[in-house]
Amino acid sequence: MAGVIALVYFASGTVFFTQKIRLFAIVSAFILYMALHIAAASALLTGLLLACLLSTFVILLTLKCPRDKKAVLHFSLPCWLLIVSVIYDVFVSQPIPVY
Repeated sequence: MAGVIALVYFASGTVFFTQKIRLFAIVSAFILYMALHIAAASALLTGLLLACLLSTFVILLTLKCPRDKKAVLHFSLPCWLLIVSVIYDVFVSQPIPVY
């Protein structure tokens, strides 16, 4: 599921914001895949990440600013989602006991 969402994120960002395949768009999709893969253990966190992605995408579509600025935010959002996923995984999720 994470791979499909990341692929849709890459394709929609390429079509609506950059209209070119750029390296930062590919890296952004991979970072989103990693964030969703880490968050897959928690249904609530996965839902929050997807809601954040969807709302940000809708807001970016309605903003009246140049495409380059929209592309920068489109790239930085998965970075923040990865940070949130890692913090959740390290501090909130239950650790596996080591014997």
